Amino acid sequence: AALDASHERSGPGFARAAHRFHAARGETVRASLLASFDAYLILEGPDGRVLAENNDEGGLTSSQLTATLASAGVHRLIVTSSAPGFTGSYALRLDLVPAAPVAAEDLPLVAGRPVHGTLAAGDMAWLPSNDVRAGPGHLRDGYRFAGQAGEPVFLALTSDFDAALYLLDGEGTIVEFNHDNLGPSGQTLAPGDVFSSRQSQIAALLRETGEHRVVVTSYGPSGTGSYTLTLITTGGPSPMEPASPPRL
Repeated sequence: AALDASHERSGPGFARAAHRFHAARGETVRASLLASFDAYLILEGPDGRVLAENNDEGGLTSSQLTATLASAGVHRLIVTSSAPGFTGSYALRLDLVPAAPVAAEDLPLVAGRPVHGTLAAGDMAWLPSNDVRAGPGHLRDGYRFAGQAGEPVFLALTSDFDAALYLLDGEGTIVEFNHDNLGPSGQTLAPGDVFSSRQSQIAALLRETGEHRVVVTSYGPSGTGSYTLTLITTGGPSPMEPASPPRL
């Protein structure tokens, strides 16, 4: 296998074997080599430049390397020796770790203006990592709005999938969660409300002044579809408990 002439192991004294693989930008390469000789492992990018190399990681006859790829395309792992003249058998293992999903930027949510959205592939709004719906199995859309401490807010979500709704404060702490139009106690939020897997509602008093977040996701993994999200506020703190939420 050819190697860039500037590399110290490009000469005729070094035996080389190349293994090609295709990878996406942002993926992490984890390669391990176990050989019967003093081996050397090199990772090349699509343009032939050396991205990473290793000798004796894990032992005299083994090599390991890890690198996150900056570009997509065909890459090469080149197996050679640490010194000229060495040959022998080897076992090479390659693992590709997908790039971590990038959280989408939250969109503004304005009181009294319904948002018509779609939960689709690539929607990865942030949720606390310890929440059951924070992983890649759940798609998430994020919204933000500013509110005042003590202000009553009401969030209404209707969808064509089994949806779930979150309200978070500015620190990322979950203030309220709702699914199927049921309150925390398992009762509907207002007299006459009925169980519905296509509706979620949250009625809450904001605990602090500042930006808050709303996250729309599915109750179970892999849910997708269209939805309408509405925020209703009073525009200021309330001296008393909020009244029953508006009817959908």
